[in-house]
Amino acid sequence: MGRRWRLLYDRQRAYNGHCDDPSTPGKTVRIARRLLHFPRSRMEVLIHEFTHAADWSKDEPWVDRFAADLARLLCAEGFRPKNLTPRRQGAKKGI
Repeated sequence: MGRRWRLLYDRQRAYNGHCDDPSTPGKTVRIARRLLHFPRSRMEVLIHEFTHAADWSKDEPWVDRFAADLARLLCAEGFRPKNLTPRRQGAKKGI
């Protein structure tokens, strides 16, 4: 795919995550900081937003189901996300 998004944990209140349109310069995936304390929810939101990044054409209900199913499968197989604390507010990481 060769595309890169910036990953940003911020103080979103209205939603858990957001993925910028792939044509946006400096495109960013934003995840609510409050999810840092809820690893299972954070995993599902990360899957959800990066699924949008990988295939912008998929509709929201499809992405919701896919992210929930994949997060459930990964947890059933023993994958566990870590509790994270970002380096600082608005910590950024290139993905």
